[in-house]
Amino acid sequence: MFTGGEAFAPAPHRPMSRLGRQRWASAAGESDTHQAQAAQCRGRQHLVALDGATATAAAATEGHFRTAATVLPVRVSSTIPSQLSRKSAARAVTAATVMCSSPYEHRHSAETSPGLQRVASSATTAATSRDQPIVFFFDVMDTLVCDPFFKDMHLHFGFDKREDFLAAKHPETWIRFERGELSVTDLEHLFFRPLHTLPLHLAKHARFNARRFEAYLRESYRFMDEGIEPLLEWLASRQPPGTLHILSNYPCYYRFIEEKLGLSRYLSWTAVSCETGLRKPDPRAYAEAATRAGASASQCVLIDDQKRNIDGALAAGFGAAILYPGTSSALRSLLEEFLDGNNVGKKVGF
Repeated sequence: MFTGGEAFAPAPHRPMSRLGRQRWASAAGESDTHQAQAAQCRGRQHLVALDGATATAAAATEGHFRTAATVLPVRVSSTIPSQLSRKSAARAVTAATVMCSSPYEHRHSAETSPGLQRVASSATTAATSRDQPIVFFFDVMDTLVCDPFFKDMHLHFGFDKREDFLAAKHPETWIRFERGELSVTDLEHLFFRPLHTLPLHLAKHARFNARRFEAYLRESYRFMDEGIEPLLEWLASRQPPGTLHILSNYPCYYRFIEEKLGLSRYLSWTAVSCETGLRKPDPRAYAEAATRAGASASQCVLIDDQKRNIDGALAAGFGAAILYPGTSSALRSLLEEFLDGNNVGKKVGF
């Protein structure tokens, strides 16, 4: 009789039927598979998926892990696929203190660098290729390009104070315009609150002319500082093709930015809210961006000037997020530190 670890063999004195031969072949193959798996589990070292790389844990770390299989999925504070070498990944495993609550519940507790705050990710990192690239998503306005809305747009319309401009502007129109729900014609009629609802000193300036407004925007768009272009060129030289993207809350006027500044030389206009219909920090905006880039959320890093968008990216499963520090030189320092592999899985710049 067949008993799990043995292959069934018929009695030698009895001829074997076709059905018997099929059963014998099936049982033998199953037994061989079981024996091979058992030998593999007994003899192989523990393999740990850390930051997308497959790292071999040294014998000294064996006590930190509960292993139920040869390849052990590990949940760590980072979900970004690492670009470290196999040796560096192994060092990262042996240097870390891992607290186990079950074979699938681990926390990486390495010390953070100055100025960095660890953010625990909810995603479980599987054993993936160590060559899986990091995919960067840049916000545009007030991260790469000056946003005229926060600079002098009130002066364009003739308001002396920005507070008066904000009081006259309809609070929902621009958001809907950014989501692609309104046309430029709609914007012309709905940009300001109805005139009869405004006090006279505000109503007299609440006039919207689309042609004049667009000319003002074209003139106003400029890089945050003179180091933005060299920064993008440097990052593009380090990253594989197709890994630098834009994730922006902005209307169809993004085309004016492209015409004037040529961001597509370095970045792809992958996810602009007027085309996706989704604005950060809506979780669907991040998921759509990752899908359009052909990446998993855990591969992605957001660079943005708004903390709510940073938090939204991490909540949506992005592997890391970098808060724009105010200058291109400071941003490059953060990116250099990040790409060295020291800050994967962090909320950077806080």
